[in-house]
Amino acid sequence: MVLPGCIALAFAGVGFGGIVAFLVLGSLVAWGTYGWISSQLRPTATPQAVQLEQTNRALVEEIATRRRVLQRMQEVEAETRAMIEGAVDAILTIDEQGAVLSANPAAERLFDYRTSELIGRSVSELMPEPHASDHDSYVRSYLQTGEAKIIGIGRTVEAMRRDGTLVPVRLAVSEIRRAGGRVFMGTLHDLTQERLLERQLTQATKLAAMGELAGHIAHEVNNPIGVVSAKVRLLLSGDEALSEKVRSDLNKIVQQCDRVSTLTRGLLDYCRPTDAPKVALDMLGPLQRAMGFLETQAARGGVRVIKELEPAPVSRANGGELEQVFLNLILNALQAMPNGGALTLRSGRADRARGPGSQVEVRDTGGGMDEATRLRVFEPFFTTKGVKGNGLGLAICYGLVHAHDGELEVESEPGQGSAFRVWLPVTPT
Repeated sequence: MVLPGCIALAFAGVGFGGIVAFLVLGSLVAWGTYGWISSQLRPTATPQAVQLEQTNRALVEEIATRRRVLQRMQEVEAETRAMIEGAVDAILTIDEQGAVLSANPAAERLFDYRTSELIGRSVSELMPEPHASDHDSYVRSYLQTGEAKIIGIGRTVEAMRRDGTLVPVRLAVSEIRRAGGRVFMGTLHDLTQERLLERQLTQATKLAAMGELAGHIAHEVNNPIGVVSAKVRLLLSGDEALSEKVRSDLNKIVQQCDRVSTLTRGLLDYCRPTDAPKVALDMLGPLQRAMGFLETQAARGGVRVIKELEPAPVSRANGGELEQVFLNLILNALQAMPNGGALTLRSGRADRARGPGSQVEVRDTGGGMDEATRLRVFEPFFTTKGVKGNGLGLAICYGLVHAHDGELEVESEPGQGSAFRVWLPVTPT
């Protein structure tokens, strides 16, 4: 408390970078009122204060720089994470012992494991032999010698899904060095679709070659065979007495001539483009007509027919050709079940990557096929029926379906039966 008329003196303050003194000299004129005599601001400028100020400024600049670097690192990390999680290819990181450290969503889809199930799992469990052992030995050899056999090179291997299914992949491995040791990042590109396209290209190449050959066969083989067959039939229907042996041999000649004619006609049907008119229709009609022809044969063979049928409209198709396709597929299914079984017919809408469409499935409970047979089942002249088959039935089906801009595929495992699917597109309205 300062009484009126007394002089008040005050100074204080510590400023940033050094001591700053505030000197105030004043006289109290009345309560609550000051009459200022003088005021002065005087900084102290010692060497220590100057050095401290410079140090503080440097620290402020360094902190700002580190904040900018940290922010950029966080941005780069977010960008990298987005790229990895959005990648179409599966990406795994593993440690030097081969344990999975991280996996992206594409890896979950490829291996059919959740990320939590993949982390900590040995990467060799995701490959069949000998790829698993080879991969482990490559990593050990690289860690010991530094000689890279797969890092930065890439190779084609097979990945193994949860259910044991093998998927062809292109594997590329890169190395990441960090303070805690080395980490390896593997990128796996699924080659399934590429292999399918390669087989389709091979099939198309064969089709083109067979088309050229078919014209020559029709002229050079079918016509002479027709003449031979006609002459033999005349002998059989003539008045000349023939022994039973001669008559039997002549009948065999007719049968073989008919067989050759069937082969040449089938080859032409497989190779030449179809010019049959195509209109919008429902595949359910041709499927039901085809099954109607074979209903009695199925019942006689002890085959139970299961129908799960819904409308299956398509934009452009020829009903007669589709009926031929379904007849062949159903007949093959019945022949695959000589001791009876179940034949399932399904139809309905089925959208694919190409767009909207409809599908018909013919599934049997027969002996099924191994992979080698399944990959060749649509090749002309390939048959598992011995002398009873000519190997053109499924090849003709394949040609007819592709002439409709559709897809014919097979799913089969030994002992698990087979399923053939015919898919045709539907143009959106």
